[in-house]
Amino acid sequence: MPPLAILLLVLSPAAPRPSVNDLSPVDRQRDDFYGAMSGGGKVTAAWALSSDKPPIGSDLTLTLTVTNAANPHELSRPPLADRDDFRKLFAAIEDIPGPTPPPDAAKVEFRYKVRPRAEGAFRLPELKYLYYAQAAPPDRRFQTAFVVGVPFTVTKPPVSKSPVVPLDGPPQFFQVRNGSIFPPSGKPTAGWWAGLLGGAAVLTAGWVVGWRVWYPDAARLARIRRTRAVRVALDRLRAAARSPDPTAATAAAFRRYLHDRFGLPYSATTPAEVAAGLSELNLPPDRIAEAEELLRDCDAVRFAAAGDAPVSPDEAVRLIEQWEGVAT
Repeated sequence: MPPLAILLLVLSPAAPRPSVNDLSPVDRQRDDFYGAMSGGGKVTAAWALSSDKPPIGSDLTLTLTVTNAANPHELSRPPLADRDDFRKLFAAIEDIPGPTPPPDAAKVEFRYKVRPRAEGAFRLPELKYLYYAQAAPPDRRFQTAFVVGVPFTVTKPPVSKSPVVPLDGPPQFFQVRNGSIFPPSGKPTAGWWAGLLGGAAVLTAGWVVGWRVWYPDAARLARIRRTRAVRVALDRLRAAARSPDPTAATAAAFRRYLHDRFGLPYSATTPAEVAAGLSELNLPPDRIAEAEELLRDCDAVRFAAAGDAPVSPDEAVRLIEQWEGVAT
């Protein structure tokens, strides 16, 4: 190459990076377009899960990785919580904030915290990811990078096993010294019989008292469970008003009350599952409808656009007081 051509190549300014601001407002609002611009090659995107066999009730990290975008610092996050196909799979979908990548980053990662709804084999929904290729013909500049769904299996929760504790103590604790429970003479005395009868009476009385404490009758057991469940629920709801997310804390405290008070299964988390579980427990239809409506209001606020007023914990307190006939 002639020296003059080399000098002109060195002194010529570098071509500016493509930017989403170069597009018209109409093009920027196109469906499934999140601001990715191609600098010449293809833009790709892929899913990744923190575990392919998560137990039910656990949280997963879902990662969307976008590579080869010429403007990584301008990419926007796909709103998965607004998509019906993701809400059918996951009971909760929360964005995990991350730093803005530099303009020369090779890839961009968007992370989400998700919680599966049910056990079984599933596949992540396919995501249509558009990007803009300036070097392509005008009618083919918007191109698609399909994000292929990843399979995963939601398993049963792990069963905790109590460790076996070995017997530990001096050898004499496990030996019969005289080979008999009688005195060395072999003939029980009157004092021995009195002690035996007295000990039996004390043991019998203690056994009866212990049985009544550990196994109260049905009415008393119901009162104990009611008192404890109501007290814990009201304490949690008072604390919910001071939490960063009052609506989520309110929903969690109310579901815990239903679990502790009425025996609702812990696997029932969505409003529909809670309503079905309460129906199986033969609760009155009006209570079931009120509980489902409160939880649906909480979900509507949590998954709606930012700025909506949170659900007040007082709504759940009012329901509990109305059902139980208690005063705070």
